Amino acid sequence: MKNILYILFPIACLYFIGSCKKSDDHYYDYNEKQTFDGSIYSYLSKQPHKFDSLILVLDYLPELKTFLDTEKGISFFAPSNKSFEIAINNLNAQRKQRKLGPIYLEDIPIKLIDSLLYRYMMVEEYSTSALLESKDGLSIPSYKKDYIMNIRAFNSTASGLQNIGQFQIDLNDTNGLTTEKDWLKATTELVDIKSNNGILHVLNPYHEFGYGKIAKTLIK
Repeated sequence: MKNILYILFPIACLYFIGSCKKSDDHYYDYNEKQTFDGSIYSYLSKQPHKFDSLILVLDYLPELKTFLDTEKGISFFAPSNKSFEIAINNLNAQRKQRKLGPIYLEDIPIKLIDSLLYRYMMVEEYSTSALLESKDGLSIPSYKKDYIMNIRAFNSTASGLQNIGQFQIDLNDTNGLTTEKDWLKATTELVDIKSNNGILHVLNPYHEFGYGKIAKTLIK
């Protein structure tokens, strides 16, 4: 019996060490930096099943499309197809209450889409490492420099382990107000995708594009 224990104990130790290493790798993978050999726009266009709604509206907004394709040293928080779907479904739910028929993304006034989409764009590179230096985040102008957004990075700790986890960023629509309770928040799903012209962060798919302002603007 003792001989069996002497044999099994080292095997168990090796298994435990291997399991810990695998677990650690899991956490390290969360923070692994991604790079893409191309522009932010090119990255988005190569993932049509995730960003084809975004590509659709960018085709109607050449200034913003060019910004994501050629401007250097920028940041973009990309809303996915689901984000647009949530916004349109919310709008149509309210239209249905008023006995109005459904409308679709193509029917939304392009000026409204423009006024909302540029808020996800910044003219400097903001990585999680840079943002983590500021406890309260940074209140910065979006692309067209007339609307203040707040961006704040944090570490979503895993299994109670400090400084090991998935970095995330809150992109807060300040509504032109300084009180945080009045802000609207969107959280990232992926961060720090480094492209040839800037940094891309991908928003959680359950973020509603425009922070609910499509329905609020079009339903009076």
